[in-house]
Amino acid sequence: MIDEPKQHHSRFCLLRSNFSGKTLITALASNAVQRRSGYRAAHIHGKRYGELFGAMGLAKDGVDMAMMRGTSPLTPDVMKAGIVNLGDSYASLERNLAELLCRRWEAPQTANSSGTCASKQCLTQGMLTFTLDLHRNRNGELHVCEQVLIAQRHSTLGWPFVLAFQRDVDEEVPKSQLLQAAASDQLFHLVQSRAGAVQQWLLELSMDPSEAAAWFDQLVMQCWHSRGCATLVRELIPSSEDTNDSINSEGYTADDISIM
Repeated sequence: MIDEPKQHHSRFCLLRSNFSGKTLITALASNAVQRRSGYRAAHIHGKRYGELFGAMGLAKDGVDMAMMRGTSPLTPDVMKAGIVNLGDSYASLERNLAELLCRRWEAPQTANSSGTCASKQCLTQGMLTFTLDLHRNRNGELHVCEQVLIAQRHSTLGWPFVLAFQRDVDEEVPKSQLLQAAASDQLFHLVQSRAGAVQQWLLELSMDPSEAAAWFDQLVMQCWHSRGCATLVRELIPSSEDTNDSINSEGYTADDISIM
């Protein structure tokens, strides 16, 4: 395991595109992500990122009402609609980023945020975007997660990846506010309102551009030499995993969600 810079003793995952270029698969999870989620690396690696942690998985698996503390003003219908729209929003962002990664020999372009996140070009010619989602840990606990996702390529080998940083923001954005905004098609405005806070967070995470590039390259190489990221070249050799990890978990409606 490589040493992480002090600025990044935080929660992050390294993501790759699947063979179809439609989903993002977790190739590496930091120790902090493993502690927060309750999942070991072996369980996280190879899983579809948005389904394992976010509202996409909640729409698919159902929601335990005991874990919905802090949402009492919301009706079950509003909660269901919020979860569906959160999942759809992240799925749209995921498709854009996955397609971006598939253009492995092209200069990265800014992906369409589809109105659910904010994005801009990175100084290192990658794409940076941020968004909000409802994350779930292993014991079912739900928390509002703010994420910064950086689409980048290895500086010399050109291998594409997304680095996703996570942090809990339940105190600033309660679950009820997030679900209400998503249910009423106001998620974009809520995410935009977080721009100042995200900028401050990025300043706290920041490092010299050359140091950042070297760290990104180290992460990719660490994955390359481990089984968890050996699939970075599956564009050339598709397998059953990449066929299965593109299974559509979208298209859920509020009526499909089970609230227990």
